[in-house]
Amino acid sequence: MSFLDAEPLFFTSVYKERIWGGSALASVLNKNIPSGKLIGESWEICGFGSEQSIVKQGPLTGKTLGELFRDHRPGLINNYPSPSFPLLIKFLDAADNLSVQVHPDGEYARTHGMGDCGKTECWYILDAAEDAQLILGFKREVTLDEIRYAIKNDSLHHLLNYVNVRPGEVYYIPAGTVHAILGGNLICEIQQPSDTTLRLYDWGRIDGNGNCRELHIEQSVHTADLTPHNYRIEPVTLNHGTYQHSYRIACRYFTMEEYFLASTTSLRLPPKEYFRILTALEGTFTMHYPSGNQQLHKGQTVLLPSVLERVDISGDASARFLCITVPDLQKDVISPLLRYDIPPSVIKGLGGFEERNDLLPLLPHR
Repeated sequence: MSFLDAEPLFFTSVYKERIWGGSALASVLNKNIPSGKLIGESWEICGFGSEQSIVKQGPLTGKTLGELFRDHRPGLINNYPSPSFPLLIKFLDAADNLSVQVHPDGEYARTHGMGDCGKTECWYILDAAEDAQLILGFKREVTLDEIRYAIKNDSLHHLLNYVNVRPGEVYYIPAGTVHAILGGNLICEIQQPSDTTLRLYDWGRIDGNGNCRELHIEQSVHTADLTPHNYRIEPVTLNHGTYQHSYRIACRYFTMEEYFLASTTSLRLPPKEYFRILTALEGTFTMHYPSGNQQLHKGQTVLLPSVLERVDISGDASARFLCITVPDLQKDVISPLLRYDIPPSVIKGLGGFEERNDLLPLLPHR
């Protein structure tokens, strides 16, 4: 993959049937999901294990993301150290409640045969019913024995922290967070490349064969963070007149920025050290690059490899999209915001609560 033939990479979505899925991926995001099935997830960018995104157009058509990672790694992600493509991007349609669950960190996953990495993630709320909620951690400090007793007596819900949500909000879910997406939420999820889930509680549900889904109570409680936190991330927004550029979240595994075009305009995307992933949330916009141009429509995701350094965006008013990458936190987040005189006390909020905040050691103390 050379600079001369570098272009945006479009992939075929991978649809996942889930017991809690629905039809919003089609009705809201224009996805061509299989009829007659409960589709809960659309994996947009994935390159680990047997779950592979496949290029659907251009000279690399038919190649998997894993093959690109193996054969064209420097042009794809520069020198980012990772055994496979380092992110998984998906849409989730929670027509019903997901299980109450927790994901392990990297150390626990490796020592217990659960893969090469943990699963830290974040959620961008694309759409939500008026009464939609999330479960995020606990209401108060709890003990392992309290959790076990509550599960045994079907009273776990009394310990859990229920959060009302609205479209446009972002939540940070570090590995170890007990959580659940509840019915009525449509979400864009950015995460480490892992599908390891430990279930604490599944609402007494049975699958199509009349069986309860497997629970992992002891593994879950030993992985869980028992301390309550604030998981919502407040945006830091720069107003450029014809468009707004918002920083939405920043941790060692990923950053997410959001662009909103306030009027018909054009802009140049800032370069990143490794790669960029764009996800269109509203409207249509055009990507202009040295060898051509292509449009991105609502519900589509595209990977801009590291070798594709220059990309300009043009679009009509109300177009909105996310820009996602694995970061150099100092170069991609802290330095640009300090140049706009954003106080360190505001920047640090992008990293979440203090115990898991990757920005704090890098920020000037003033």
